[in-house]
Amino acid sequence: MAGKDPPEMNILSELYREQRSRLLGTAFGILQNRHDAEDAVQDVFLKLLPRTELLRNMAPEKRKSFLTCCVMNRARDLLRQRTQRSEVELKEEWSEDLPDPFWQRDAEQTEAAEQLKDILGVLSEKEQRILIGHFAYGLSYRDLAALMDLTPAAVQKTVSRLRQRIKKSGKEAQA
Repeated sequence: MAGKDPPEMNILSELYREQRSRLLGTAFGILQNRHDAEDAVQDVFLKLLPRTELLRNMAPEKRKSFLTCCVMNRARDLLRQRTQRSEVELKEEWSEDLPDPFWQRDAEQTEAAEQLKDILGVLSEKEQRILIGHFAYGLSYRDLAALMDLTPAAVQKTVSRLRQRIKKSGKEAQA
């Protein structure tokens, strides 16, 4: 990075800190894989490194839309590459590569992780995305709503219903 003016790097660093979580959610919505989503976001910022002046001259809202569009395009490219290689079908990947880091901390297959996998297994794809997006990535109802083309109220209600189902499932398991 030698030769780069510090203010040029500052704008990218600042944008990365501000937008990373939201952009990861956007990429994850397309790729259904946390690692690929992180790669997509990082790829976009690396490609923008020589074009920081472009970002500096944009209005903040336009910058946000521009970054979202870039991440969506990169995620679609990665998805297309993955599909062309025929490595793994998306449904299999979704069920095997659950991106929620809290169950990866403990030794594999703890009882809580097994219960959570069982719960995820009976949820619709939309419910899985909302559950993981909200609890694993900490996305707000508003951000999830924007990603999934829903209203924030619908996302909030879905989270509430999911909490009730999880509590009910936990009580049944204890009985």
